[in-house]
Amino acid sequence: MEKLGFRVGLALSIASLILLITMPLFYVFRVKEYWVFLSFIGSTEFYVFILPIVYHSIPRGEAAGLAFSLLVATSFAGFAKELFKLPRPPEGFWLVSADGYGFPSGHATGSSSFWGYLALSRLAPSLIGFSIIMIVGVSVSRVILGVHYPRDVVGGVLLGFSVAALSLYLASRMGWGIASAGVPASLAFLLLSFLGYGVFSAPSALLGFSLGEFLSERFGLRERPGPLYGVLGSIAAAPLALTTKIIEGVVVEVFLFALAGFLAVVVPRYVKSFRSMHS
Repeated sequence: MEKLGFRVGLALSIASLILLITMPLFYVFRVKEYWVFLSFIGSTEFYVFILPIVYHSIPRGEAAGLAFSLLVATSFAGFAKELFKLPRPPEGFWLVSADGYGFPSGHATGSSSFWGYLALSRLAPSLIGFSIIMIVGVSVSRVILGVHYPRDVVGGVLLGFSVAALSLYLASRMGWGIASAGVPASLAFLLLSFLGYGVFSAPSALLGFSLGEFLSERFGLRERPGPLYGVLGSIAAAPLALTTKIIEGVVVEVFLFALAGFLAVVVPRYVKSFRSMHS
């Protein structure tokens, strides 16, 4: 288990302090834009950008567990929404647009599985504090914006954190090989989605991520590229994920999200390896 660097810990502590000051302040004054921003930090678009950067900045086994945690948890959330079919608050309370059922909150699930996993894997006080604040902030934002009941975000936090703990356990046993569990998990969730119980985006990305790890192992792309190369993964994945907002269709969504997950894993490692061989 690697320790956080001093600068990273300091940055997280400062960010936590800023959030601790601004969250109560903007709650009292109901500044909508602030809560929209916190809500965005729990969105699919945010994780498409940030996950590759974090993924390629930490050890491979830990990174594989992080991706597994986020994508399995959000796949579960999509399944649970269709299973329970609990409604959102009346549209008259909505301050932002939303679709689908309310329970559990996908934003709360995603933030808990992502930040919860990182906090559990490092056990650094600054990261634990920041993670708790981020999970609370994202969850509260969804209630303040009127698109979720408290029960929705509580359910999402419990689901996300449970998957994070399970993923950390599997990663500690399997290392990067946790990707092998991603294949059957993704196919199972995709099957449920085709039957009308779930979403296609998260399990498709999970399948792409798993295939990317297998290909990386096959061609010896095991080196940790670092955050700057991780940005290349974000650049490769983001346009594909955003295209699903424009071009609709199940086949298109599955293909594009799977390709996004695959490229997010492979592109940074390949570019790093290519540069190393030619430097």
